[in-house]
Amino acid sequence: MTGRDFDELIAAQRAFATWRASRPHPRAAIPQELWGLAVGLLDRHSVTKVAKRLGLNPTHLNRRKTESALNTPLNEDVGTEFAFVSVPVVAANPTAVSLRVERPDGTKLILEFQNANLSDIATFCAAIR
Repeated sequence: MTGRDFDELIAAQRAFATWRASRPHPRAAIPQELWGLAVGLLDRHSVTKVAKRLGLNPTHLNRRKTESALNTPLNEDVGTEFAFVSVPVVAANPTAVSLRVERPDGTKLILEFQNANLSDIATFCAAIR
């Protein structure tokens, strides 16, 4: 762990302590900004370590991490724009086509087209652009 990583963890710990000291009642919901801060630390630290340092439930933190990944647009993850690429289709069964997309964070999307022709698939891909 670098000094910067440690400083970020300490800063988050202080932010949570400040919020806990000033929250209106003991069971007040954690603000989205603090959840975002905690989830952001997971790029450099384990869920267990962040949860322990910030006094969070590891299961809830992991759930927030998953929700955050699902709500993050693909082009923000990699910092570039994407365009559709023409790919020649080679299939043993031309009536069944699978399209698999993987993001750098490991998220996968698999679409299966049954009894669809290539123009239907191309129309679908253009529509989700």
